[in-house]
Amino acid sequence: MIEFAKGSRREGWKSTDMQRRFAESVWLLIVLGLYTGCSSDGSQADGAGGSGTGGASAAAGAAASNAGSPNSSGGPGSAQAGSASAGAGAGAGAGAGGNATLASLTPDQLAAVCADQSASFMAAGVDEKYGEELCRSVGLLAASDGTSDAEVQQLCAGAYTRCAVNPPKMADDCLANATCTATVTDYKACVAEYPTYLDQFIAGLPVCAELTMANLKAAQAFEPAPTPACAGVWMQCNGTF
Repeated sequence: MIEFAKGSRREGWKSTDMQRRFAESVWLLIVLGLYTGCSSDGSQADGAGGSGTGGASAAAGAAASNAGSPNSSGGPGSAQAGSASAGAGAGAGAGAGGNATLASLTPDQLAAVCADQSASFMAAGVDEKYGEELCRSVGLLAASDGTSDAEVQQLCAGAYTRCAVNPPKMADDCLANATCTATVTDYKACVAEYPTYLDQFIAGLPVCAELTMANLKAAQAFEPAPTPACAGVWMQCNGTF
């Protein structure tokens, strides 16, 4: 059963998003038939069943996270492409000034900002990156019940492989930012940086073959620091894209 380290990704500046990623990871394990039952605080869930092969870990999501094999992390080049594409869209926004907050925008103006975000994320391969991050997290979650290096690697690989067959895509929650107090300029800067954040997340999560009893908990607790623009935006917008 997973035990999250203090200060793990569930507890910090982006706690709402990390809780969502944890829930997504558990949901994927249930779908894959690998969940034995564990709540987001590491306690056994009431009435949870399962095949007895899965544990509980995190990412969420992240996940989160991306498509492809355990070694397909989508490198820094793709993150730079995302930054460029997001920057290209920064001039749009249906007349919204860059110093205006998202909360002050009309529905049409917010929709235009969200359309720019979607185009930027698509160009940068954010769905694929997100799927990879979340599938790695699912593998780490499933490895929690392992009692040896070989077993945690086997449990991780089984869950990761099944997740990667049809990896999850990141939900588009941009329109939920109607109450966000971040400025349009800051929000778009965060959008530009987000592919880099996902690359850092993926790079910090070991592939299943590298997983051991010694590094499992650290891997489950890993989360990169927010990028400069996103650090403030996620606090103001509750981590919503």
